[in-house]
Amino acid sequence: MRESLNKALGYICWPLYVIVVALIIGLVEPAAFELRPNFYALLSFLGATTNVMLLIIVSRLKINNNAIISFNGFLIAMILWSLGQGFQRLAATPEGASFWFNISSVGFIVMPTLFLFFVTF
Repeated sequence: MRESLNKALGYICWPLYVIVVALIIGLVEPAAFELRPNFYALLSFLGATTNVMLLIIVSRLKINNNAIISFNGFLIAMILWSLGQGFQRLAATPEGASFWFNISSVGFIVMPTLFLFFVTF
């Protein structure tokens, strides 16, 4: 159980590592992390939390075929999209909203392709 949880958290945490490294070397403006309260962002974070739990459940299955792998990729894309959308709603500046839109766009651009892979397997 611990191995599958570490595996799922590893899939989820790599975008956070990329953002931290980009902040350190100066590629991302700190204005992207100026946040203000917004109730509607909770909906996006609720979706991300649900997808994380589903990713953990599916990654614990002992089945390892192409359908499970493509579904895990689809869930990771949905997590990235919903987290980016949530932080976009929380952004206090237009630069911050633009940064989080760019993060979430990776998720919603690859999501249809990964869903198609999942359906065809």
